[in-house]
Amino acid sequence: MFGLFKSKARSKSVKYHMYRTEVTKYRLLVEEIRKFFDETKHVIVLCFFEETYEQLRQLSEASKIVAGDYDTKFTLSMAGSDDWKHHGLDAQIILAELYPLSDLIAEVLLEYKGDREVIGYVSADNAMFEIISGGQLLSLLDRLGVGESEVINHGMIDKIINATQKKMSEKVLNTKSARSLEEWLTINKGASA
Repeated sequence: MFGLFKSKARSKSVKYHMYRTEVTKYRLLVEEIRKFFDETKHVIVLCFFEETYEQLRQLSEASKIVAGDYDTKFTLSMAGSDDWKHHGLDAQIILAELYPLSDLIAEVLLEYKGDREVIGYVSADNAMFEIISGGQLLSLLDRLGVGESEVINHGMIDKIINATQKKMSEKVLNTKSARSLEEWLTINKGASA
């Protein structure tokens, strides 16, 4: 009648999976990639920083993700490159890390034509969460009894990350590229208006 009961078209967003440490995040990311191989035709892991890309390239080789049957189902790429965009709609997109600004995340979501949820892997001990929580996140996880391999995914975490990225996008106008998140935060801290 007046459109009151029509469902809104859902915009794409990232569903973040948070782990206590980077080491745990990477270990469980490899396990998840293997699970996705059974469910989907292709897994695309996107990195925002060269350091993460190199770490994941070495990890994927060591864990034999790029060998045998998996070779045709796995793409590790930098988010800003075009080499991941030609894969079909059934690909699973995984963001291997947190990026400080919302702009590049929005580009990835715009380029991804598939229906699957985009998953972002983050760790509570990364530099971005130090900014978000003022260094209190790990102690909060301790008080809550969150185990080392336990995944934390909740809409509240997604909203906090998105809000922080939007605030940083407003403050940091001229970004300088960096090899890692920590380096990016250091050199771009003074790049605000």
